[in-house]
Amino acid sequence: MTAQDSQQNKKQASVSAKAIADNFTANECFEFRMLREMRLVEFRNRCKALRKSNKVTELAAKKAAQKEFGMTNLKEEREALAQWLTQIQDNANQEAASERSRRFREKKRNQPFEDAIADLPATASPSVEMDWVKSHPAMTRKDRQKNATDKILITPSDILDAPNGKCPSRSAAQMLQHYANKPDAFFKELLSETKKAKSQEDEVEAEKRAIKTNSEISEMLAALFPEATQ
Repeated sequence: MTAQDSQQNKKQASVSAKAIADNFTANECFEFRMLREMRLVEFRNRCKALRKSNKVTELAAKKAAQKEFGMTNLKEEREALAQWLTQIQDNANQEAASERSRRFREKKRNQPFEDAIADLPATASPSVEMDWVKSHPAMTRKDRQKNATDKILITPSDILDAPNGKCPSRSAAQMLQHYANKPDAFFKELLSETKKAKSQEDEVEAEKRAIKTNSEISEMLAALFPEATQ
C-alpha cells in the first residue's frame, strides 16, 4: 500500500466517521465522551446529586452537570466523536494490514519447507520414521539454543540433505518439526517403546529357556529311567 493510498483511506474513514457523528445529538456525543474518559458513571451520579440537593428538574440538573464536566457545543462534541471513530477505524485498518503482512511472511517462511517435502512419500514404516527422527541432528538443537522459547524451524536442507539420510516420508518430516521442539517428549516415548519391546523380548527368551529346560529334563529322565520312558 502506497502513502497516497493510505492517505486516501484515512480521508475516506474520516468522512465516514463524520457522517456517523452527525447522526448524534450534542447530549449523546457528550455522553460518548464521558464514556471514553471513564467518567460517565461519575457524571450521572452528579446529575442525581444536583437534582436531589437543589430540587430541580432532571433536565436542569443534567445541564448543570454537563457544564461542570466541560460540555462544549454540538459542533465540537461531534468533532470529538468523529476523531474517536476515525481512530478506531485506523486501528482496525492497521490491525488488518498487520495480519495480512504476518500471514504473507509466514507463508513465505514456510514455503521452502513445504516444497521440500512435496515429493516425498506420504508415510513410511513407523520404525524407519522413528529411527530417522531419532538420529537427526535437529533433535539436539533445543538443548543448545540460548533462548529456550525460540521455535526450532526445520529447513529444506534438514529434510533432503540430512547426515542420517534423506527423509523417508512427509510424515517423518512433520514428526521432526514437531519433536525438534519437544525432544524430551520424543525420547520419553521412545524409551517407553524400547522398554516395551525389551519386555516382549525377555518374555520370548524366557519361553525359549523354559522349553529348552523341559527338553533337557526329559532327556535326563530318559537316560536315567529308559524303561519308564518307553
